[in-house]
Amino acid sequence: MRDYLVRNANEFIKILETESFKSNFIVKGEKLKNVPKEYDKSHRLAEYLKNKSWYVEYKVKETIFLSLKIL
Repeated sequence: MRDYLVRNANEFIKILETESFKSNFIVKGEKLKNVPKEYDKSHRLAEYLKNKSWYVEYKVKETIFLSLKIL
């Protein structure tokens, strides 16, 4: 994943910066304290390169969540 991010940094940043993504999603995951030694610490995606795991969180409005009928 890290190698892919480094090779496709422009595409990844373009996705993160789209208004529809920023207003609906958050990229999260468990992180290392430092960027792994094989990657440049000053890379513009350095914070993402620290991730050990990845997930995308979608914000659900409380009204939608509360309207769900769980059996």
